[in-house]
Amino acid sequence: MIKIERVAESSLVERSEKRQEENRAVTVERDRRIAAGFSFNGHRFDFDVDSVANITGAGASAGIAVALDAELGDLRWADA
Repeated sequence: MIKIERVAESSLVERSEKRQEENRAVTVERDRRIAAGFSFNGHRFDFDVDSVANITGAGASAGIAVALDAELGDLRWADA
């Protein structure tokens, strides 16, 4: 019984280590793709932490401008 339990335990440890290794590989690939940015409508965009903050801030400002009845095509609110 003890030998069977040790083999089963060893197998669980190996699977756990393999899963952790796969998770690390997925994380590395995710980070690489984020750092590489993305293309949209023929334009290249950065997607690092600072860029995400800038994009989020611009979106929030646009939402506020719409709520305050900004006119279509009037982008002066973006200068504020």
